[in-house]
Amino acid sequence: MNKKTTLILFAWGAAVFLLFGQLVTYSAQQGAAGLPPIYWPEETTLKRQPDRWTILIFVHPKCPCTKAALSEYARLQALHNTSVDTSIALFVPPDQDPRWADGVITKAASRIKGVDLINDPEAKIAKQFNIFTSGHVLAYRPDGSLAYSGGLTNSRGHEGLSQGTTALLKALKEPQSKHRAEYPVFGCPIVQEEICLERGCEAE
Repeated sequence: MNKKTTLILFAWGAAVFLLFGQLVTYSAQQGAAGLPPIYWPEETTLKRQPDRWTILIFVHPKCPCTKAALSEYARLQALHNTSVDTSIALFVPPDQDPRWADGVITKAASRIKGVDLINDPEAKIAKQFNIFTSGHVLAYRPDGSLAYSGGLTNSRGHEGLSQGTTALLKALKEPQSKHRAEYPVFGCPIVQEEICLERGCEAE
């Protein structure tokens, strides 16, 4: 092997190593945690049944990271039989037709059993709950208190049982508990769409 070939292989290896490092760093990058109300806010237009759990999932329809979170929630449904009302709020930017939200992520959301898909123009609902990151899940007990706030994946786009899923399942099984569990959210910004696009969050 001559010197030129060695240098080319070295440069190629360094480039691959750098790219891999960037991917690992990106996948582990947490989204903004938000500051959801610890009791169901009276000002929201969403309805809550006082005899059932209410789960809200906030989604940027162009964020592929969120597909894994939706898959995990679908799996979670099979692990518990608690009466739950689930709504998925789909962000729609200003001056965009609701059909803008159509795509891979919305189709994945529509396949989850028993969920209501709600268009969220200008992230008005997300703002009512102080949520900033796609894939953020809130679980409110029948009494209106917040039991869980966070994501359902261990990193961006990573499927598989996570500490967040485990914490949410535990909360659903202990409705009398006053403990409030939290876990990081790994997803794209909901409102700051330009940041989402810069970081490669556009769905294919």
